[in-house]
Order: sequence, then structure tokens, then C-alpha cells
Amino acid sequence: MTDLFSFANFLDDLVPSVELIGGLFFLDRFHRGPTVIASEIATHSSPKEAQRWLNMVPIDDFLDVANPDWSMDDPTLERIKNIYARSWLAGIDARYGKQEGLSVSLLKDHEVGDVVVRLDQK
Repeated sequence: MTDLFSFANFLDDLVPSVELIGGLFFLDRFHRGPTVIASEIATHSSPKEAQRWLNMVPIDDFLDVANPDWSMDDPTLERIKNIYARSWLAGIDARYGKQEGLSVSLLKDHEVGDVVVRLDQK
């Protein structure tokens, strides 16, 4: 069982704030604002590299709340990824207008048990 604060954080990841910085979209999961995100971007080798890391949202703990015995091979994970995609892309479209070249990936690391959804931009 999880506490309400953690559960609220899980839900907040479904509808995060998004910042457009230098033509790239960044999830603002912790409501830090564009200035803090820009300084984080500067710690990476390139803005695109930063985008790959900052737009990753781990969901394995959230999955544990629903079912502690979930499997990385469960096809329902793709459906869950699609729910994140609909939410994130609708939020971006509502704030910035229809955007091309955005997608959401599902990343799995079977070795350590991590499952991550990531906003990608071409």
C-alpha cells in the first residue's frame, strides 16, 4: 500500500507540466519551471541528450501499487504507455497547438526491473 503523497505524485506524472525550451519539449514533473529545467539542460552534453533523460518517467512503482505481481512481458504495459501518450500529447496540443514529431516510448530494463515511459521528439 502506498501513501497519498506518493499516489498523488504518480497521478501528477499522468498530466505533467510541459515547458518548451529552445524548440524542445520538456516534462516538468516537479513543477520547477523553465529556469531550473534550463540549468539542468546545461549539465548535459546537448539539449537533445538532456531531453532524453529529463523526459523519462519511471512507472514500475506505480505498477506495484496496482499489482505487486505484474510482469514486464504483460501486453497491458503498452496500453498503459498509450494512456500516458494520450494525456501528455493532449496537454501539449492544448497549450502549444498541434505538434508534429512527438511520441511516447515504453522502455524496459529486464535486468533491474525498471519500466519507464518517455516523451520523445524528432
